[in-house]
Amino acid sequence: MINLTRKAADRFKVPYSELEAREGDFWRVDIVYVQRRKYLLCAHEVTLAVSLHQAARHRTLDSLFDALAERHPWYLGTRETGIMKGSNRRITGSMTDMKQMMEYMKDSTAEELEAFLYDTPYSCLPTNWSEREIESYRRNGGISADYLGALLKGKSEFELARMRFKNSE
Repeated sequence: MINLTRKAADRFKVPYSELEAREGDFWRVDIVYVQRRKYLLCAHEVTLAVSLHQAARHRTLDSLFDALAERHPWYLGTRETGIMKGSNRRITGSMTDMKQMMEYMKDSTAEELEAFLYDTPYSCLPTNWSEREIESYRRNGGISADYLGALLKGKSEFELARMRFKNSE
């Protein structure tokens, strides 16, 4: 499922005022400009996994969801493309941090920006996932069991960064 910011809803011509607020296992989508090009900045609302897409390549939400599913096969959300406004202020703050960091890398390609954002540790976002949901993510790869478990238990940013480094060795 996909949550849209007001700018992203306008981009896809979705009436933002009619959308319902929600939180959970979704991708949050916002618009960002890099070197005068419009991109869709997508961040997973729990893991903060990042995906950066050229807006011109995605005219519909189905197209965007297909691209997210292809780049992030570990995502187990429903195949249905849903749209509702995001109400999670923590993810909004993290995405604002991402946009600010992108300002310092203006000369980078979209792929370099995405890799930089993906590798940057952010403050964890506490959640109330069930053990079944945690186990499902662990079994399907993309995120190590230790890292995801620590993320969901509210470990510090330093501890999560150390785990990422240890898992990449």
